[in-house]
Amino acid sequence: MKNILWVVLWLSLLVSQSSKAYEQEYQVGDTGPNGGVVTSVTVGSVLSDSSTELVGDFLETTDIYTYTETIIEEVENITYETVQVTEEVVSENLLPDDYTVYGGTHICTENQCYGMTGADFTTGNQSLGVSGHLYDIDLSDYDDMTQVKYGSVVYSHSSNSTVPDCANTTGDCRDDFAIAIRLYNNGTLVFEKVNQYTGIDWSGSRTYDYTENVSSYTFDSAQLGLAGIDQGFTGGYYGPGFSDYFFEVTYNQISEILNTITSYVEYTTVKNTDEYVYSSEYVPPPPEPVYNDVVIDIDTSFEMEFENFEGDIVSFEIELVETETGEIEVQMTTFEEDVEVEVEIIELDIEEMIEDLDVEVEVAEVESDSEDAPEPTVETEEEGEQEVVQQSETKEQVAQKIMTKVAEMGDQVALSNIKLAVMAQLGNTQEFQNYSLKTLTDTDINDYLSITIEDQYGMLFQLAQDVTMEDMINAQY
Repeated sequence: MKNILWVVLWLSLLVSQSSKAYEQEYQVGDTGPNGGVVTSVTVGSVLSDSSTELVGDFLETTDIYTYTETIIEEVENITYETVQVTEEVVSENLLPDDYTVYGGTHICTENQCYGMTGADFTTGNQSLGVSGHLYDIDLSDYDDMTQVKYGSVVYSHSSNSTVPDCANTTGDCRDDFAIAIRLYNNGTLVFEKVNQYTGIDWSGSRTYDYTENVSSYTFDSAQLGLAGIDQGFTGGYYGPGFSDYFFEVTYNQISEILNTITSYVEYTTVKNTDEYVYSSEYVPPPPEPVYNDVVIDIDTSFEMEFENFEGDIVSFEIELVETETGEIEVQMTTFEEDVEVEVEIIELDIEEMIEDLDVEVEVAEVESDSEDAPEPTVETEEEGEQEVVQQSETKEQVAQKIMTKVAEMGDQVALSNIKLAVMAQLGNTQEFQNYSLKTLTDTDINDYLSITIEDQYGMLFQLAQDVTMEDMINAQY
């Protein structure tokens, strides 16, 4: 007995089974789905669906939970860009080693420089005319030149500080020199500047530097000229000397720089996973009903007669008989052998009748017509009428009880036959014949199906269902 109670208690408990609980896939510091470093992870769940099914004696429930894992990560993003940088650059001295000599010049040596020590060369006398060096400069490798700077150290013979101006004598006089540039574009002269000095009255050396803004010109070559003359003297190379001469350009150098740009981009990834949770609850079956034996005394029979459609009198004997199996049979037999009447035997289930019967069935006995039966003696007219009323009431009571039993069995054929017999026994025969000749007209069922019934309260029920469903959903949180 204890084992049975233990089994019942165990089965009544809620038995739950579920798939493996959801495990968080990413942790802070891991490599995220986009290759970055995970900085944040959050996991949430919601009951997305639920279903219940009765399997045998168990109520099985399946709940579906949707887990959402949100991963935030920083991803290193490397990009490259090319940037043009403009830088102002001053070139080196662009004068070449070769040059062109015009007039007459003297290349100074250690022992001979015509009194102008330190000069690279000196210019000729008046009979040679203007003398000097001319330098051709290639500038095709330079773009966007904005400025030209040039110059030289100029030497003057000591006599220039003592001799008169050339306008005041026909002999030796003060010397002249010039420093000039020309700019060309595809061989065409686009710019020229001559710095000329006449009648120099100093001796030794001086530096002459010049700067020209040439940003508005386009050119690809240049010339630098250094010239001088010994005025009023016709021998040697005592004209002005030159050294440390130079030519430079300032230009905008455009260069491309490849920059590497490293940035960090925040990515958010949402992963959804469905998890199934199963539960089973034992539902015990209802207890079997216990029936107590009920003894019913059924021993009833009576006769009925009625006139058929042909005018013959038909007699019926109705008898309730309990069979060996406990069932009750209603038997109907006729006493007229020459009249064919369809008789149906109806079987009654004793168990179904036991549930509904509370009292013992009593049926009044009706004596059949026979020669041995004594005839009743009617003393007075009043007493005879009273006897007829009592007999009529007895027949009606018996007929009512028989029809009630047959109706409870649910057998429509038997009920129809009993009704015909009772109506013939109790009713007016001529009126029954008139009733049997009536024709019943069936109504087409489609006429009822086509009728539309408006549900005035349907919207209220729908709103109530919506509110209930919303409460169920909110209860999950």
